Amino acid sequence: MRLNELVGPGWSMGEPILKEIGGKLIMGTPVTIFGVTRCNFGSEAEEHGNAEEDGKVRDFGSAETNSFAQSLKRTLALFGMGLSLYDKSGVMVRYKEKAAHDAALDFIRDVGARSDESVILHMTDGSQQPLKDAVRKAWPTVKRERAAAIAFAKAIEDSTGQLFSAST
Repeated sequence: MRLNELVGPGWSMGEPILKEIGGKLIMGTPVTIFGVTRCNFGSEAEEHGNAEEDGKVRDFGSAETNSFAQSLKRTLALFGMGLSLYDKSGVMVRYKEKAAHDAALDFIRDVGARSDESVILHMTDGSQQPLKDAVRKAWPTVKRERAAAIAFAKAIEDSTGQLFSAST
C-alpha cells in the first residue's frame, strides 16, 4: 500500500463501522496517521455483485468490497491523499497540494525549532518522544511527501495545541 511508503509504521486502521440502511451497506473506515484519526464512509446496494436471473453478474465486486474501497479512498482524501482521483484536470489539486505541503513544512519547522525537550509528541503506536527528535526523524519523509507532512503537522497540533491550518 502506498501509505506504507508515505508514513511507514505511523498509521493504523480501526475496526470498520458497518450499517445497513434502506438496502444499502454503509461502511466507515477509520484511519489514524501520526496520532490523527479521520473517518469517512462508502456505500453500495446490498444486491450489488449478485447474479441476476440468467446467472450472470453484471457489476464488479461485492457490496462489502466496494463500500470498503469507497470509504478507505474517502478517508485518505481527508488526509490529502489521492486527491487526483477527484480532480479531472489535475491543475487545482497540484497547486493546492504544493501550497498545503509548503504550509505543513513551515509549521513543522517553526514549532520544532521553538520547542524544548519537554514538548512530547504522542505517536500512533502509543509511544511518546520529544518533538525535536520526532521532527528530525520524520523530516526526510515529510519533506518529500505532502500527505505525510500534513498528517505529521496535525499530530503536532494535537500534541501541542498549536494550530495548523492548510487547505487539504
